[in-house]
Amino acid sequence: MITLAGPGAWLTATGSARAIACPASLVDSGPPLRSFEASAATAGSVVHAALQLWLERESWTGSEPLTALRSALKAAELSLDTRLMALPSGGRALQSLRSIATHLSELLVVEGARSQDLSVEVLLVSRVDRFWGVPDLVVEATRTLIVDFKTGLQTAQASEAAQRQLMFYAHLLRSQTGRAADELVVLSPARADRVRCDEKEVELYIERLRSLRETSSRNAAPEQGLCTYCR
Repeated sequence: MITLAGPGAWLTATGSARAIACPASLVDSGPPLRSFEASAATAGSVVHAALQLWLERESWTGSEPLTALRSALKAAELSLDTRLMALPSGGRALQSLRSIATHLSELLVVEGARSQDLSVEVLLVSRVDRFWGVPDLVVEATRTLIVDFKTGLQTAQASEAAQRQLMFYAHLLRSQTGRAADELVVLSPARADRVRCDEKEVELYIERLRSLRETSSRNAAPEQGLCTYCR
């Protein structure tokens, strides 16, 4: 059963990013929870788990990062008790995994990142705003980057909702740690989209969410890519 978000509700960065476009989709997420603890096994969750292991094992630093990726995928499948190719869209997800790993390895090399500079699936919480999120990757090397993996985004540029999601992550990072993100990156199989982090724009979004919490009248704004998430 879905509970609509009221004044005391917890909101996620992901759901809130969609709710800015479609207020009717704003729901109470429940208290903070790291995503991999809550997700059922899907092609996307297997890919995310494989990328997480690949990063944590420092496999991206080797001479053959994609060879090490296969080992990480096997470990992810074992931990989730599934096989990627047995899941719907498993073949496409495997291609996405390889492409994203290639883009990500290149990005980390350019940034001069080391293993100790990476925080994978870190839980960020603002208890004042009752707001939380779990970015896929936070890089703190010469610059601070927040990276989000979009495994299903094949060709199109990152959606406005995806960009807002990253802005909310930046807000949470600053709220929890005091550190500002220098750049936000949406990493898809096709491309790495850089997102401008505008603090003033984020504050407007946060204020908009506060207003939405206070009203029970929220209009729906059906849009392809958003309605998929409603039940």
